[in-house]
Amino acid sequence: KPYFCSQFTQFDLCHSGDTVGIMANFSDCGKHCSDPYCKQQDLLPFDCDACGKAFCSQHFKYEAHQCSKGRSDKDRRVIVCPLCDMAIPRTGDENVLFEAHMASGACVPKVKTEKPRCPVKGCREKLTF
Repeated sequence: KPYFCSQFTQFDLCHSGDTVGIMANFSDCGKHCSDPYCKQQDLLPFDCDACGKAFCSQHFKYEAHQCSKGRSDKDRRVIVCPLCDMAIPRTGDENVLFEAHMASGACVPKVKTEKPRCPVKGCREKLTF
């Protein structure tokens, strides 16, 4: 039969063999896992930073709970165009992105200009003025 030690914690009497002990009842603590097939109650649930739902230790990874957002919100990788040195956000296949970048007209290849060199015969020094 449960009894209350304080106004916040409920305790149950635990009978094991000849001894009687007190065991805390934590049925109102924690959250249930948001995975539809798990629903396990966890005292320390993980909150997914992409979808905001609470999950147990087995379902907290994006792949484990089939997160619709997953890493797409956190992905900051880019492809650098070798012609114009522009950063292109990586959202799919690199070849398709590069071709779309080339076709969009935003890719203006840089013209490499050589720095003037010293006019003295045999000197390879670049001029800096």
